[in-house]
Amino acid sequence: MSSGPDLSVILVTWNVRELVLTCIQCVFQRQGELEVEVILVDNGSSDGTLEAVQEAFPLVRIVQNHENLGFPRANNLALLEARGRHVLFLNPDTEVGDDTLVACVRELDADASLGAVGCRVLLPDGRVQVESARRHYRLLDLVWEAFYLHVLFPHSRVFAHQVMGDWDHEGDRDVEALVGAFIMVRRAVVLDVGGMPDEVFMYHEDLALCLRLEKRGWKIRYLGGVTTLHHHRASTARSSSPLELLEGEVRVRLIRERSGLLAGLAARFLFGFRAASRLFFALATRPFAGLRRRFPQVTDVRKQAGLVVWTVWPPFVRGRLRASGIPEDLRPGLLVVAPTPPPVHGVSVFTTMLLSSMELRTRFRVRHVDLADRRSSHNMGRLDVRNVVLAFVHVAEVLVAAWTQRPALCYLSLSQNALAFQRDALLIAAARGSGARVVTHLHGGYFGEFYRTAAGPLRWMIRHTLGWLHRCWVLGEGLRPLFDGLLPAKRVRVVPNGVPDIEHERHRVERSFDMPPTVLFMGQVSESKGVGDLLEALSLTEKEGRSAHCLIAGSYLTESDRSVLEPRIRAMGEGGRVVALGVVQGEDKARALAEADIFVLPSKYPLEGQPLAILEAMAEGLPVVATPRAAIPDMVVDGVTGFLVPEGDIQALASNLSRLIEDADLRERMGRAGRELYLSRFTRERCLARVIQEFDDALA
Repeated sequence: MSSGPDLSVILVTWNVRELVLTCIQCVFQRQGELEVEVILVDNGSSDGTLEAVQEAFPLVRIVQNHENLGFPRANNLALLEARGRHVLFLNPDTEVGDDTLVACVRELDADASLGAVGCRVLLPDGRVQVESARRHYRLLDLVWEAFYLHVLFPHSRVFAHQVMGDWDHEGDRDVEALVGAFIMVRRAVVLDVGGMPDEVFMYHEDLALCLRLEKRGWKIRYLGGVTTLHHHRASTARSSSPLELLEGEVRVRLIRERSGLLAGLAARFLFGFRAASRLFFALATRPFAGLRRRFPQVTDVRKQAGLVVWTVWPPFVRGRLRASGIPEDLRPGLLVVAPTPPPVHGVSVFTTMLLSSMELRTRFRVRHVDLADRRSSHNMGRLDVRNVVLAFVHVAEVLVAAWTQRPALCYLSLSQNALAFQRDALLIAAARGSGARVVTHLHGGYFGEFYRTAAGPLRWMIRHTLGWLHRCWVLGEGLRPLFDGLLPAKRVRVVPNGVPDIEHERHRVERSFDMPPTVLFMGQVSESKGVGDLLEALSLTEKEGRSAHCLIAGSYLTESDRSVLEPRIRAMGEGGRVVALGVVQGEDKARALAEADIFVLPSKYPLEGQPLAILEAMAEGLPVVATPRAAIPDMVVDGVTGFLVPEGDIQALASNLSRLIEDADLRERMGRAGRELYLSRFTRERCLARVIQEFDDALA
């Protein structure tokens, strides 16, 4: 059973007292069977909103800001306070329909693949607000909008593509995006994607949030059978003129985030063309008072002129916004330059954790440049045309981000091979040239060997580049010496990995007394990760009469590994002794960990760092058998939380596996000690706290 409410409703208000009172009343009157909490964030209202809400609805939780922080930042403050299974971002100028809340919660509960749900949003005159269900912006949408073709042909599949004008918005369907007036999301999901994107004061944060959900693989569903009334623009009318100058910046950013740097540059040009075309139209219609009254947005010369200026001189427009009373975001900027999945590996998982941290985003203005090559991890470090092109694109993206956003800090995952390091050197130079302090994070233990075996010119580049670093993080104390002679010791800091804790109720498979224990390997299936050694060790334990069931989870690192290991696994799989699970994620991974009694990772992998799989095993309370490579000794205490065996020593591996196979009490004792160590040092929360502390120290 859930300990919190079914739904947390978040309202952000600024001087709309009567509207927000009506909105809250509708929520409580129409909550049906649901347990609902309402959280109101007031952005410095001066019309008595807080007093009126406290008097009329004393159960409403209030977050009070003394200045207008903008819509997305205010929502994120409330999100940190929310306790519901699901969260509804609701505009204060709305009135939810009779069955809307219950229907949306039921839809999220019924379909585990859904990240967000919306409803049919109606305007006061009964028309559907076309943005209720829509698509993300494409470049051509800017062209159609330049000539108002989406207005002239509102039901065209081509010209009204973005607002799905060829559809009547009746019925249910999966869509790309919803309108921000009503978006219901799973709380765990919205926290996992880092909350509502808050890089800009307001506007199109709904599209940005839906884009984040889409990138993580979550579906978004529109329910046409339930409604919400929206008094459109009633809550922003007082400040719409200066704020709408943000439109260009947000649109271009969304297109760039979805389609890349070149698309972003094209969007900037097309938006300028759109604004110039609309400015010409506004000037041409200015003498006609009737047109100005009927189409105030179309004939707004000041707005279109401001957008034209923004295209060529963004700082001027930003200065005007500040002069109009919009507070400057004083959070220090943080540029994160690192890959995200796919492919899934330690660095991309760590980056995802950083970007999804509400604590980090509350403390910093976070901008991300994704270094991922969406091909498999086999391509990492290889010289091919695509990698070269990607390198130059990534350098250009960092240049644009660093020189337009002027971050105080730049975080970069440091590479351990020649080609990738040369790219990193350019990235570091680009960030440092903008005035940012550069913090790198080495997710491996091969850097010392990489430096020692590098050619003379590359060694000079490495020394010169490392001299630009403000801080360099390693994963464990044992990895500090990698930078001896290259960096002062005070610049090298230890920031270990962390993984989320699981609900620690181990639903073990019921075993008969004579059922053998289960050994789990989880990682890239390869000789270098020790899978061949594990298979040989299991054969030895079986000959000694200590049999075990083995699960091997992961994908083959190379085709060569597949050709060598797959037949051996298949041969040992007779009778269920060894089972290849393939890649496991989510519930499948949790099930594999829950079924296991022993975790083993006899790695010889040269680039090994601090395997997340070991931390996940420790969180599950499993004893670990591993090699003392890289930062593994910081996690596995030999003889206490598991055993460390020399690399390639199959006899030692078999011997320690045998001890754990035959001694259930030893397994339990070591597993409990490993979980205690995990809770004290390697949880997600402790990792992020250390990251934020180190970032703060770097700024000091």
